[in-house]
Amino acid sequence: MLRSIKELFGDKLGASDGEIGHVNDFYFDDQNWTIRCLVADTGSWMLGRLVLISPHAFGNLYPIVGTVESRTIRTDAFE
Repeated sequence: MLRSIKELFGDKLGASDGEIGHVNDFYFDDQNWTIRCLVADTGSWMLGRLVLISPHAFGNLYPIVGTVESRTIRTDAFE
């Protein structure tokens, strides 16, 4: 199913052991039309940090709840 990426901005980014942060931006490969990584704002968990997460780490999207699920744990996002 096609969805607008604008709908994901600001959504919570969850890991199996807690919330990582919020969706802040996406980096694209403009020649292949693919998402290269998601930029997550870690919010109050790690103040002022932005982290890049591979699209291979994405799990389910929950548009009604406003959550993007990640297959990682919080500490994996920062290694």
